[in-house]
Amino acid sequence: MIHRLLSLEEGQRLIDIEVLMRGSLVLLGVFLAAAAIYTVFHYRSVRRIPTKGRKLMALCHLLALAILILIIAMPAAKVRYAKTYRPTLLVLVDTSRSMAVIDKRATTEALAEAARILGGLPFDQEVAEDAIRRQLANGEGGSRLELVKALFAHPQIDLLRRAGGRFDVRFFSFDSGLAPEGGAEDAGKWLAAREANGAESRIGTALREAVSRYTGLPLAGAMVFSDFGWVNGEDPVRVAAEMEQKGVPVFTIPIGMPAPPDAMIAEVIAPEAVFQGDLVTLRVRVQSGGLDGQAGALKLKIDGVETEAESIFLGDGAQFIEMSIQPKQGSGTLQLGFELDASAADSNPKNNIASHRLRIIEDKIKVLYMEGSPRWEFRYLRWVLMRNPHLTTRFLMTQGDPDLPKLSPYYMAGFPADVRNIFEYDLVILGDVSSKYFKPGQLELLEEQIRENGGSLIMLAGSQSAPASYRDTPLERVLPVKIGVGKSKAVANNQYPLLPVDEARSSITTLAADADADQRIWARVRPLGQLPSLDGAKPGANVLLRLPGDSAGVADYPVVSWQSYGKGKCMFVASDRLWRLRLEVGDAHHARFWGQSIQFLAMSRLLGQNKRISLQAERSRYNPGEPIRIYANVLSDAYAPVKKESHTVVIARNDAEGSAAEVVLVPDPATPGLYFGTHVAGQEGEYLLRGQDGETEITGAVGISVADDPLEDRDTAAKPETAEAIAKASGGSLVAPGGLAELIDNLQAPEISRVVSREMELWDTPLLYLPLVFLCGLEWYLRRRENLL
Repeated sequence: MIHRLLSLEEGQRLIDIEVLMRGSLVLLGVFLAAAAIYTVFHYRSVRRIPTKGRKLMALCHLLALAILILIIAMPAAKVRYAKTYRPTLLVLVDTSRSMAVIDKRATTEALAEAARILGGLPFDQEVAEDAIRRQLANGEGGSRLELVKALFAHPQIDLLRRAGGRFDVRFFSFDSGLAPEGGAEDAGKWLAAREANGAESRIGTALREAVSRYTGLPLAGAMVFSDFGWVNGEDPVRVAAEMEQKGVPVFTIPIGMPAPPDAMIAEVIAPEAVFQGDLVTLRVRVQSGGLDGQAGALKLKIDGVETEAESIFLGDGAQFIEMSIQPKQGSGTLQLGFELDASAADSNPKNNIASHRLRIIEDKIKVLYMEGSPRWEFRYLRWVLMRNPHLTTRFLMTQGDPDLPKLSPYYMAGFPADVRNIFEYDLVILGDVSSKYFKPGQLELLEEQIRENGGSLIMLAGSQSAPASYRDTPLERVLPVKIGVGKSKAVANNQYPLLPVDEARSSITTLAADADADQRIWARVRPLGQLPSLDGAKPGANVLLRLPGDSAGVADYPVVSWQSYGKGKCMFVASDRLWRLRLEVGDAHHARFWGQSIQFLAMSRLLGQNKRISLQAERSRYNPGEPIRIYANVLSDAYAPVKKESHTVVIARNDAEGSAAEVVLVPDPATPGLYFGTHVAGQEGEYLLRGQDGETEITGAVGISVADDPLEDRDTAAKPETAEAIAKASGGSLVAPGGLAELIDNLQAPEISRVVSREMELWDTPLLYLPLVFLCGLEWYLRRRENLL
């Protein structure tokens, strides 16, 4: 009875009760005085009533007064009780799109396991082929989520009843977010309604959030049902390690095939932009496994029209397929589509397509080549530059015939004095020119052209001035090497530049089909003679050709290296004897190296960086509904940052008239001239981000693709190794479906008791007011009967 009066629930044990009086003592004293006066008056008024009636009225009177005194005193009870908490078990179910995959089970063992789960058969029972066919109507089994649902209802596991009897079970579903679904009482209906349609699987984020909601309560652990192909969010292994410190083991139940028969287009390696008429090589990396070398085909489509198909065999591993195109059209964009026609056994046709946008450029790269006295490298390089149809080159000789500018339009009389003339060049090749040649402020302008405007610089070292004379100048910061002091470096006649070992081949130094042939070509560049004194490459620089160090502890010598500097790039070439690449082959290798170098350094600026307003998006490809982060770098006619309240750009779908939408960008307070904003990606298609009307000529346009191509659909293989790593990091274990019942039965988590104190008001209960009304009514009735009213 006392538990019911104090509203104590099951599992709550009463410790003690303390009665408190909260009423006003002054009010209580006044009422007692009034009660005494009223009692005297009452006694005199009922003296003529018989003794029996008078006693009954006095009793009603006294009891009513006692109740009123009790109400005015405002009593309260401070109740202390012990509350016992059952351990909580968290159950998380992955509902991302990969859980909708129906795995292609190729082995009898895999098919039998699916049949046991879906058919509710004992896990240790042998399953005949006819039973497999009965349970697996499509011959493969249900989706991964359907297997999870079947596990919950499996009679040998009976997860809801078994776990609910020992733990306070809380269920969650998760994909890109966490959705709590309550306790075991409604879990059956909830689970039946789940669908695997989430965009991505954020296992680590979901695990952290679920555990944080029960901080301070005893947790038996967390069970995670997933294929463990996590795409985004926090690293689940790192989160699991934090759970181990909190004493929360994670039990992982991997669902799905770790290596289903699958063929996919893993990567398209192709340039973003090429010149009109160039022969373009497209390399497609195809990854396949479990298809036993079956035949397939890789198709290439240009703007939706199939142009080429390559037959391939789908073995285990990766293979590169090369295709070539030679675009004849003028400036514009080609949409390249790749489609892999794989075997019927392919478990995931969603990852058999890929696309690439190729921009065709008609503009030419503007080059300024400055040289001291003519030397062999200059003579050969000059003809390479003049014959390249994609270049517009001007030459500046600081020594030699001063009348050259009068005799040839290709030569300049001096370094440009107007800042706008300096900024118009995409690339400056600086030969063996002394830093003293430049007037005050000109080197600073050249450094700014690279850092702020995306220009590029090649320094071609020489024996007289470069790079030694540029120590302590603005260009020293730009170079990818550390300028040394002292004598030049003597190189033995049998030494030649070496390509980096165990690194990806650079497009700049690639002159042949394979790395060994490349090295044989570069071995022709000898003797190298004297090289400038250097203290090695700067941290972060990319060394493309090197000479090995002379002894232990001496760093390799960077013969050709480059680095990014601000928005631009800088390359340093330590030898002026690269013309030896011409040995026996003429211009083939020498011209290719310089052409690849120039195109690599200057192409990004040619794609829009030389415009006064350059636009940029964080990525070139988005899914519908994703936010597109847009940046604009806005410069004035004098190439100075423009400060204003906002800057407006336009984004429009290429094939839809009237789809143009304005995007208002706000200034970045930390970077003058930089503006940023966000636009939500629309429906699938190709979009162009450009300047608003009136600014298109001075704004570099950017292409953006919007396609429903989430990573969740591209790689659907289950990752049991991730599940094992999560379990190990948290102190839990990886559990096979047949071990779920044993896990729940043996899972230990002690109950905890906590002392809880709460106060209850006793004076506002109906148990006081109902007797008061009854007593007052009874006294009124007695008075009426004795004719006192």
